[in-house]
Amino acid sequence: MDPWKSFACIQACNAGSAAVERFCSALPDKTKKQKEIRAICWGVSRGGQAACVVFCRAYFGPPRDP
Repeated sequence: MDPWKSFACIQACNAGSAAVERFCSALPDKTKKQKEIRAICWGVSRGGQAACVVFCRAYFGPPRDP
């Protein structure tokens, strides 16, 4: 779990699909698990905001406020 990554992810969800795509492209993809998370991220980038936020919380945990 990474509360800072969750915060950044949710901020991207709120900013729109282009911001989510930028967030997804910044995710690492070296391990199988990282590749799976990145692929799911790309999938939700075209979904709605609610699906995006659920993804962020599910994979990165609750957000931490700056």
